Parts: sequence; structure tokens; C-alpha cells
Amino acid sequence: VVSTQSTESSGINAEYGGGSMYLAMAKGALSRDHVMIIPTNHIKCQQFLDESQQADVERFKASLRTMNRTLKKCTTVFFERSLATSHLQIQSVPVARYSVADIKDVFYTFSSRYSLEVQEVPAAEGWRELVPPGCD
Repeated sequence: VVSTQSTESSGINAEYGGGSMYLAMAKGALSRDHVMIIPTNHIKCQQFLDESQQADVERFKASLRTMNRTLKKCTTVFFERSLATSHLQIQSVPVARYSVADIKDVFYTFSSRYSLEVQEVPAAEGWRELVPPGCD
């Protein structure tokens, strides 16, 4: 369970690890429980997080997975929004378990429609090895 405190941004700040990340409600949310994991400092993408910051991200992810699995009976989908911005946003969206099989198709359909690239990272592999330096 994550120990939390309120922040000015109406998010939830992680007290562990110096509070390098916070949770915020998503503006234009995909669902009622859509939240974002955001660094307190301006960091462009996950590739630029140090070990302590990445550990904070992983703790938030684990807490969100547990909450969604136990309270909402959902699976949690995480994806990084990486546009021309200097502020990382890791999206967290609970998805009904029965629709998990459709998620991959939805990502590919919409990425094709909007000329975006989707790169799958196999569960057993680390994503850092697959992302080119600079993540531009």
C-alpha cells in the first residue's frame, strides 16, 4: 500500500523515494478511473529516469494494479504518452478483464489511423534496450 499525501496539483504524491512521482487525474480521461503517473521534475520520457525515480514508478504501478485487481476486478493498462513535451506522463487505465484480448487490436487500429508507431515490448524483456537513446 502506498503512503500518500496531498499536493497542490490535486494529485497523490509518493512519500517513498523522496516523492519523485505523483498521481493525477487525467484531463480528457478514457475512463472514470484513468490516472497518470507524473514526475515532480520535468523529465521527457521514462528512458531519462534514474533508478530511484523508476523505482517510484514501479511502486505506483504495483499499487494501481493491486487496487484495480482487488477493488474493481480489472486489469491495468499502462502506456507512456511521448509527444513534443518535456513532461513524462504514464497513463494508467483500468480495463475489464473480459476485454483484455481486444486491447492489442485497439492500439494497432488507432495507431494506424493516426500514423503512430506502436512497439510491443515482450513481457520478459526490458523496454530500455528497445528504445533508442534520446527517445525523440
